[in-house]
Amino acid sequence: MGMQPREYLPNQLTTEAHIRAITETPWYGLLSSVTLANDVLNALEKGVSIDQGGIQDETIRASAYLVRGLSWGYLGLLFDKSVLVNEKTKLEADLPFVDYQEMVIAAVEELETSIELSGQIGFDFFHNYFHGFELNQEQFIQLTHSYAARFLAQSARTPEENQNINWAAVF
Repeated sequence: MGMQPREYLPNQLTTEAHIRAITETPWYGLLSSVTLANDVLNALEKGVSIDQGGIQDETIRASAYLVRGLSWGYLGLLFDKSVLVNEKTKLEADLPFVDYQEMVIAAVEELETSIELSGQIGFDFFHNYFHGFELNQEQFIQLTHSYAARFLAQSARTPEENQNINWAAVF
């Protein structure tokens, strides 16, 4: 789960706390992040603005795509199937579950959208929405590229899938 050195992970789940820590916490946390990103994108689409469609609004839009891409990517790495919802998904309908490969592809597309949006802003781009961690445009794009590469490289679950990874996109 990203800890170094890796924490002991029991292969027999004996307590409800283990089940929650291993499956429920990341599942609900990641889907909650997707929901928040969707809410932000919906608000921006409806004209809610911090600076009347200026740089700060576009930075927030790029950040929302980043958060959604990161969430979808980790859902694809951790689970066989997940819910793929965006700001246009009608929640009254059956939610679309897709397999992990589709989740990773969608995550990389979201991250590429985030990169494109931040690139359009120019050198005035400034991102500080992750607990005061400040990124300029170049750093934001590098971070986003690194996650896209990570999701592509880590998504294979079989030797055949590993052969089919576009390694040129990873590097």
